[in-house]
Amino acid sequence: MPADTTPFREIIILNAVPMCARFFTVLTTMKVMEIYYG
Repeated sequence: MPADTTPFREIIILNAVPMCARFFTVLTTMKVMEIYYG
């Protein structure tokens, strides 16, 4: 059972990391634009 859940968890982590990075990038871009145009 654990052998089956481990790859699944790795897949979730591998999918979550780019999403978090993209969200952080968008958030940073919004803050920068707020500073420039605010």
